[in-house]
Amino acid sequence: MKTKSKPKSKAKLNEHKVIAKVNKSKINYPIVFAISFVIITFAIGALFYNNLPSNIIMHWGLDGNADGTTAKEFGLFLIPLLMTGLLILLYFLPKIDPLRKNINEFRHEYHAFIAVISGFFLYIQLIMIILNLGFNLDIRQLLVPAFAILIYSTGSLIKKAKRNFFIGIRTPWTISSDVVWDRTHNKAGKLFKASAILSLIGLIIPELAFFFIIVPLLLASLGVIIYSYIEYKKENKE
Repeated sequence: MKTKSKPKSKAKLNEHKVIAKVNKSKINYPIVFAISFVIITFAIGALFYNNLPSNIIMHWGLDGNADGTTAKEFGLFLIPLLMTGLLILLYFLPKIDPLRKNINEFRHEYHAFIAVISGFFLYIQLIMIILNLGFNLDIRQLLVPAFAILIYSTGSLIKKAKRNFFIGIRTPWTISSDVVWDRTHNKAGKLFKASAILSLIGLIIPELAFFFIIVPLLLASLGVIIYSYIEYKKENKE
């Protein structure tokens, strides 16, 4: 009986090794998209370089009016350079987390979030170029959908996040308890998604666009911090 069971166990072991190799060889599409967005952002800057003035607008006030310019040699490639650095940082940051095994449980959502951030900056680059080409558009209305998607994606990521030291709502109370972490992040995910939806009001009322982006987000962040403390107290009483 022992001699018969050994080949079976070896076969199962080999099967697991094959599956592991297949899993490792899977294409990480979110990261591929993120890298592609970086390359496209560089390419767009180069493509429109000769069509733009020597100084381009890089900053707009809360009223939607331009109030800051810079040399196009710097301005056109600042965003893709920032994207490159951010992509590298976000991709490798979990590898130094003592709780990186927990990050593996929501790695797909995390990588999808990295792709969303890269797409967000690509969109910002497009807006900047379009406005510098002379199109008369309200930047506040243009930014609203981008921020709404980014905030909603943050909510999706937070809801799936497991306890770690870099990603999520990291208060003394969430870090110290898996139960408090999970309850807080479940609540935070819903609040951030609600904030994203509220931010869309800025499409209708551009004068209050930044108000509906920033204020709900600040209130949601403050609320989940307080909520994590309350849940921690409840758990200790139990």
